Amino acid sequence: MKRICFSVISVCFLVIAASVFAGCKSAEVESRPLWTDSYTVGQVFSSENYVTGIGKASGIDSAMSLADGNLASYFSRKISSTTSVQQVMTSEDENGKFEENLIRDISIQSGIEISGIKHTEPWFDKKEGLYYVCSYLDRKEAWRNYEPVVGQAKSNFYSFIDSAEKEEDPFNKIAVLKNAAEAGNTYEDLILFSEILYKKGALPYSQDRNVISSLDERILSVRRGILMDVLVDKDTDRRYIPVVEKVVTSSGYSVSSVGNQYTVFLTLSKNKEVFSDTGTIVSVPEYRVEVKNKNKTLWTYKKSLDRVTGFVEAESFLEKKIAKNVENDLSSGFAEWFQGTVK
Repeated sequence: MKRICFSVISVCFLVIAASVFAGCKSAEVESRPLWTDSYTVGQVFSSENYVTGIGKASGIDSAMSLADGNLASYFSRKISSTTSVQQVMTSEDENGKFEENLIRDISIQSGIEISGIKHTEPWFDKKEGLYYVCSYLDRKEAWRNYEPVVGQAKSNFYSFIDSAEKEEDPFNKIAVLKNAAEAGNTYEDLILFSEILYKKGALPYSQDRNVISSLDERILSVRRGILMDVLVDKDTDRRYIPVVEKVVTSSGYSVSSVGNQYTVFLTLSKNKEVFSDTGTIVSVPEYRVEVKNKNKTLWTYKKSLDRVTGFVEAESFLEKKIAKNVENDLSSGFAEWFQGTVK
């Protein structure tokens, strides 16, 4: 009977001890904050409402720096985060360990500085010998601070669009639309960042992407609507007209002798000098191309070509060499100038 009682008492003791031990283990597990692990941080800071970053290091400041960096890296397009770790050997302890120094170097490029980043209280993992810190950013709160920047970019962008609508001169319209495209690129970057930060708040701005993406086609449409008439003066061979017209059309403009807004006028001076004692002719050709509207000359291209020599008896051969040189430069030097300047 005594043995049975002893056995019962022993079993009860073991059960109680196991329960106590299990309770200790449970308390030990629960003492580790959920935010210290990327798999469970969402249970504390939901990804829908927060942006988070976890950092761990041997020092609190280093852990906080890494947490900020990991939060910043979430905004891969407009926030860059770099952390540089330099390992410095110190006197080794009995385990042969060395010290690791962390250098903080976090760069934020988001149009404004992100404000409102907060941090949890540091938690020390005794087993690892490391501090854990979680940086967190309330999306909605951050959006309230960030939206005025996006709104200003939107206003700036549409100010160019409105100006382009009122502009009558095609070249001026193209210039304004190019400014709009540049402002649109900046605005689109902010839209993207806004969508990453707080998608719900960014929705009214996201639809402006269609307007931004349409600008290249609008510029091309205006360019194609520009009509140019290619002319030469009375002393210049008309053979150059097709060459110039090809440059004009390859630059995106249209050629027409009716309803044109602009003329492209070419003048060629051959600058011939005859030497009767040797029977030779020396020519230093020079040509000028002027792009004009009805009121004034807008752009001028002027080029002196290499000297050409020939015999008086074969002046027609000299003329062919001059024409060849002019055509070559029209297709190269003039074409490059026209495409880069007349726009």
